Amino acid sequence: MTLGQLRLCSIAVILLATPLMAASCDQNKKPGAPVSANTSNPGEGRNMKENTANSPLDVFQPQVAGRFYDSNPDRLRDQIEKYLSMATKDNPKLAGDLLGIIVPHAGYPYSGPVAAHSFALLKKRKFTRVVVLGPAHHRAFSSPALLDADAYATPLGKIAIDKKAVAKLQSMGAGYIDREKFFGEHGLEVELPFLQVTLGDFK
Repeated sequence: MTLGQLRLCSIAVILLATPLMAASCDQNKKPGAPVSANTSNPGEGRNMKENTANSPLDVFQPQVAGRFYDSNPDRLRDQIEKYLSMATKDNPKLAGDLLGIIVPHAGYPYSGPVAAHSFALLKKRKFTRVVVLGPAHHRAFSSPALLDADAYATPLGKIAIDKKAVAKLQSMGAGYIDREKFFGEHGLEVELPFLQVTLGDFK
């Protein structure tokens, strides 16, 4: 499945990496070290139904909550909605299908107001799958890494991961499953709360 073959029920979020944004990226965290996070908050589970089977959900925990963005769900939602409100005033009306957006990925004080201009375009649109593409900050590797957990948690709740699509991408050689590559990374994660606020339920 390539971006050109994505159905219109999908949106691609492509992260923009520039020297200015790289300067605000925290690279002091040792690569490969998971960041512990308490996800028992009022927003947990909003984006994903609990697994009714006896086996617990395999949930990938947030790596940079409380550093790149607020770990308090109410403050985080308020901050994002404020950014979106400011951006919506300036956003043009777009004709045609929206296939992807390009956004920065630094800490919210640096990138949030800019990223909001792209994310505001998702409001009042219905996408059921989001493909998030982004850079790696701690390791060099030639093929895209894929995450096959059941869900990715943020302070706003759990986002279901489309494991069938992940397996399909790996079988086609478009990437390979390697959870280790996601530890300590912030590039993809900082976009997830914006998606939760603008889209609600999605994979």
